[in-house]
Amino acid sequence: MFIRAYLLILILNLVLIFQGCAGLEYLDGSSKEEIERFKMSKEEMWNEMKRQKRGNVNLRRQISILRKENQRIRDENKNKMESITVQIKLLNEQISKLKEEQQRIRDENQALTKKQNRLQQYETLLSRFHELEKEIRELKLKMPIRHGGLYSSKPQVLKNTKHSRENTLELKQSIKKLRSHFGLTVEELAVIIDVSEQSLYLVKGKEIIKTYPISTSKYGVGSKEGSKKTPLGTHYIFKKIGEGTKIGTVFKSGINTGNIARIYTDSTDIQEDLITTRIIRLKGLEPGINKGKGIDSYDRRIYIHGPQEEGLIGTPASNGCIRMKNDDVIELFDLVPKGTLVEIQK
Repeated sequence: MFIRAYLLILILNLVLIFQGCAGLEYLDGSSKEEIERFKMSKEEMWNEMKRQKRGNVNLRRQISILRKENQRIRDENKNKMESITVQIKLLNEQISKLKEEQQRIRDENQALTKKQNRLQQYETLLSRFHELEKEIRELKLKMPIRHGGLYSSKPQVLKNTKHSRENTLELKQSIKKLRSHFGLTVEELAVIIDVSEQSLYLVKGKEIIKTYPISTSKYGVGSKEGSKKTPLGTHYIFKKIGEGTKIGTVFKSGINTGNIARIYTDSTDIQEDLITTRIIRLKGLEPGINKGKGIDSYDRRIYIHGPQEEGLIGTPASNGCIRMKNDDVIELFDLVPKGTLVEIQK
């Protein structure tokens, strides 16, 4: 601005100088044409000055516009910088969270690795437990046999048993039936329940491995639903319930109630028919006898189970199921697998 003002003053001085010179020339005898040309030159100079002035105004406007644009760009850059700063802060927070998440995942992976190691140890122990369980089962099969209160170190062979010939014949017929009709092999265990003897026989081939006193229905034998009678015919062990529970544990509808019953070993007869310790659930295999609508042993919930009144074992006292002493039912539960054939004979 100062430079332009200076130039304007300089131009005015030059004009005055030219005018003075023109006056001198006129006094000196300058022609009118020269004076006119000088005047025309003066007007052109004034017009140029006006044009320059207008140009200066436009330039000032452009400068003002440029300043505003510059300020706008500065403001935009400032806003962008603030936005970038906020984004960097958010990114840092996200990075921090990701690092924390990464550390958490590492900790979880370490914990998972420890769990996997413990699981492998558990599986190893479980495998060993099953091996020991198998060995125990084999040892139990070699234990002395209880029959009629007496023990023998050898399995009873049917032809040499102390049963009457009639009972021995019935046992042989039951075994033959299981072999011919249901595929029982000489290596498989089977359960034969003799209602008249109130006894349960665990047999293998032609040998009686174990004999247990039992209690069948006090209402007799029969398959009709609601009769509370013990069904006859061939069944198989469908389900085993209660493994590992305490002796006397009470079950209702096949579910552990968590209660422990008092076990009576005298002649106490309680009206309530409690199911205790273990459940071996049976399913009928013979349609029209123990399988089908209205006569189905599975639907009637026919069990081999422990009772509260152990003192009644050996006499018909149940409501249809087969009762065993609680220790005996635990032993049988451990000996027989699911799928074992069970024949209930009259």
